[in-house]
Amino acid sequence: LKVAPPMHDPIPLPITGPITTADRQMLAEAWETWQREEPWLFSASRPPMIQGMTLAQLVATPLAEPVDVVIIDEVTMAALPLVMYAALWARQRVVVVGDFLQLPAIVPDATVWPEEDRPLARRWIHTTAFAAQGITAHHIPAYPSLVALRDQFRMADPICRVVNALAYAPHITLRTRTTPPPPRWPDATAHVVHIVPIFSRAERTPQGSWMNQDHQAIIDALVSHILQHDPNAGIAVLTPFRAQTQAVYQRWRHDSRVMAATLHRMQGAERDIVILDPVRIGHWPSHPFLGATDTAIQIWNVAVSRAQRQVIWIWHEPR
Repeated sequence: LKVAPPMHDPIPLPITGPITTADRQMLAEAWETWQREEPWLFSASRPPMIQGMTLAQLVATPLAEPVDVVIIDEVTMAALPLVMYAALWARQRVVVVGDFLQLPAIVPDATVWPEEDRPLARRWIHTTAFAAQGITAHHIPAYPSLVALRDQFRMADPICRVVNALAYAPHITLRTRTTPPPPRWPDATAHVVHIVPIFSRAERTPQGSWMNQDHQAIIDALVSHILQHDPNAGIAVLTPFRAQTQAVYQRWRHDSRVMAATLHRMQGAERDIVILDPVRIGHWPSHPFLGATDTAIQIWNVAVSRAQRQVIWIWHEPR
């Protein structure tokens, strides 16, 4: 990987007040010096040393020539053929970065394909780069080519412990390297809160989704209490069903502090406080949010790890 040589010392800018004529002159002189001493950075006749693009851009506009190293980020969100195509451009090394314990890309169900094509769809469309190699958490300590980034800078430690117990431990254990402000409601130690509803009546919509008006009332009360005690808090309400997400969104759409999203939409984002609503309590085996499946674990992992200060989930033990 060719990396640019160290730049000049940063140019001091005024901390307060507008940029003056003298400041602009100093910047112009520094720019001219930089172009003169580092011409390779500004030459239009040769490609830049480091290029960034999406996989779709690479397919639409291929590189002029192969490069030394290809780094593919968020690889679990990329279709396997695109990952393989990007890897073909590397002369020396391919580095793939991603979390196989979080959600893959949203793709059409295999049943939409003709029956004779479904095995190919499962292999190439429904398989991530990690799954294609059979990589799981217990492989990480055993193979030098697999490196786990264990330090996280988002979640309070009690939330991180939930994430570890849910997805990563014992083979990988995340370590907390941050101290976000404690929650203000119901108290400063309540980083993880369970809400047990007295009534929980889910209804199926004509479109095949699910919603729960009892949970909507609970969420409304929770958000109101949180904002009353902490007006600057950012809140995300996450559910696995679009109908419930839309209902919550309509209630809070005029308040920028509150967002409602499905789990897939929230991957990569974060909020101070996350409220998790499974909507259908008591439907464990077939529930996409609570069933004992690899996908459910990935969903829970993404959901909980979006929170910085507090996780609140609506929950009771299965009967």
